[in-house]
Amino acid sequence: NWSQINEIYRGLKQHVDVSLFADRKFDSSQMRQIRLGLIRKLDVSQYLDENIASTETTEIRKRLEKEKKRK
Repeated sequence: NWSQINEIYRGLKQHVDVSLFADRKFDSSQMRQIRLGLIRKLDVSQYLDENIASTETTEIRKRLEKEKKRK
């Protein structure tokens, strides 16, 4: 899927560990949230699961960002 390839490409350009999400089991939206979490140095293990819906991965990432800002 082109969207998945694009997320992997963007991750490579941004020097993040794409091996964490370069897998067909993740849809492109999940890949995006993982990539964004890696860029922001978040603990993506909390949503590194293909069974978590992309809308929920977005919510988890945003929550982690808020928690990080509070520290």
